[in-house]
Amino acid sequence: MALFNELLQRNKAYVPTHKPFPTIEEIEKKGGGPPKTCVVTCVDPRVFPETLLGINWGEVFLFRTIAGRPQSCFNDLVTLDAVSHGFDDLIIMYHTDCGALRFNEDSIRSELSKTDGKDQVPNLWLPTITKSSEESLRSDLEWMKAQPLLRKDLAKCIRGYIYDLKSGEVREVKSA
Repeated sequence: MALFNELLQRNKAYVPTHKPFPTIEEIEKKGGGPPKTCVVTCVDPRVFPETLLGINWGEVFLFRTIAGRPQSCFNDLVTLDAVSHGFDDLIIMYHTDCGALRFNEDSIRSELSKTDGKDQVPNLWLPTITKSSEESLRSDLEWMKAQPLLRKDLAKCIRGYIYDLKSGEVREVKSA
């Protein structure tokens, strides 16, 4: 709680410099609309897409999941695609030295089995990486393209990338 209390103090310092964001109605009146690009990336605090991709306000929808795996946010992603009149680009971005390479499903299931929801543990999809990041990313790209709820024209626009934490480079990984 100590850090969150500090974050709340930082917010108080931020408020006087805050520039209000337009409402959705104000954006629409000016002829604007929702972003046409969606990026799914990892929750790792070393991965800050706004900085490493130079993202400006309003340019992209951003999902952050464990390991950048799109399965965790798929329902939200297709819903947002439907209500925002469709994405033009869907980017899945992993990164080097991902913590998901360090844990496995058995250890996660073991920990979760200690909770009151232990009966739900066998049916959970867990965002682990069992192969290399490249292989896992290729697998996710193929998984996404095979989903019947994903628009066929969007499936053609899915691309995968790996962000190198040391060099800062973002390199493309082609699907199989």
